[in-house]
Amino acid sequence: MRERFKEKPYPLFVFAEGIIPAASVWTGARLWVEAFRNAGLKPGDRVVVALPPSAAWLQVFVAGVWEGLTLALVPPTNDAATIDDAVSATDARAAICEFDGGDYFNADPYAGAASTPDALRKTRFPATPDARFLLRTSGTNGGTGGRGRWIALSDSNVLAVVDSHLPHLALCEETSRVLSVLPWSHAFGLVIDLLPAIFSGAEIHRDPHGGRDVSALLEAFAHTGITDCSMVPLTAKRLMATETGREFLLSLQGGVVGGANVDETLAAFLRGSRLRVGYGQTEASPGIALGAPGYFPHGGYIGVPVGCETRLEEGDDTGTLYFRGANACAGEWSPDTGFAPLAASDWRDTGDIVRTTDTGDLLFTGRVDGCFKLANGRAIVAEPLENALRSAIPFLENVLLCSNDGETLEVASDQPLPRQTVATVLGSLGALLGVVRVVPAEAFVYTAKGTLRRRETLQNIVP
Repeated sequence: MRERFKEKPYPLFVFAEGIIPAASVWTGARLWVEAFRNAGLKPGDRVVVALPPSAAWLQVFVAGVWEGLTLALVPPTNDAATIDDAVSATDARAAICEFDGGDYFNADPYAGAASTPDALRKTRFPATPDARFLLRTSGTNGGTGGRGRWIALSDSNVLAVVDSHLPHLALCEETSRVLSVLPWSHAFGLVIDLLPAIFSGAEIHRDPHGGRDVSALLEAFAHTGITDCSMVPLTAKRLMATETGREFLLSLQGGVVGGANVDETLAAFLRGSRLRVGYGQTEASPGIALGAPGYFPHGGYIGVPVGCETRLEEGDDTGTLYFRGANACAGEWSPDTGFAPLAASDWRDTGDIVRTTDTGDLLFTGRVDGCFKLANGRAIVAEPLENALRSAIPFLENVLLCSNDGETLEVASDQPLPRQTVATVLGSLGALLGVVRVVPAEAFVYTAKGTLRRRETLQNIVP
């Protein structure tokens, strides 16, 4: 970190509030180091970081890593109750946010801590020096008070993924202009997007809307000469819906599309781009696989293993995907039991069902927890069938395959679906087709990455 930031102009950070060279981040980080030491923080002490992507976030990040703290990265918030829940869930000694509080460091926008905690919290569990970051798993519901599943990543976990992925991303000092839209509190945004751009000395433009406002992305495209942008498929599909957005996607020299399944419609468009698919999980720090630029042979393609080993359980060509390697997380954190280390040599279950094609391509077909069984014991993997329906029926997005009685299959969507087409797509399962239901679009619940929340959606759909 010192070599990358001290007295260097690059990486250069461009925020809506101003332009921050690397040297300024280093100067601010030194002020945070002083604040941490004066407060009595020691290596392995857990600290919640609830700041938005900003100069302050970067300074805290560099200082926290320098001091060996365990940083629990959470989405930015100014709600004290939400911050306190995260502090309690991670048994943290303090939190860093944008306002004063008894347990809080109040971050000055540019120059260290504006105020410090009255006293550090006493903790129930020991310090965690082997965990550099605590990250909530993708899909964790923020409304649960922060008491979801937390993954502990070590320095070596994160650096292993940066080292394995960086040569593929082809970022260059000064000339690469990266548009950062992903949350820095998530593994994808932190390790695949931000850190490679930092270590490459790129110019990093932060989208203040986090990729949710397509017009803001197109404004950056028009005026800043963006060369690289990583994103979730939902963002890519929103861009693909406009002519200028399509021009933007095809103009990019690099970037990773990941975090959720790339369907056939998006895959077909991206075959003409320089973007590549990326696959992983928070538990893998988060990199497991990458594709080549523009190589999207099928919807659901996840790339080839990078920096780790993979294997399929339960079958030669289809099964649950396992991985192992230096990317495998150091452990897990539970609010009730604290830090539980995991052996680096163990095979880790992704919970994803993957199929190998005749050409060796790996295709995501569904989640183990997205399967259901009929009364006769037959297992139904819903996601590939839902994706097949989307490919067969124009403009279809919201669709859910389920069974309420264990005997027949039901299909729900927010638009009328031709029954014969549905039955044809289901193939041999078409004989079991029962109700084809039309429900409000609001019934379909998605994560921020665009992944369907099956349980909540099913609860909304069942009459």
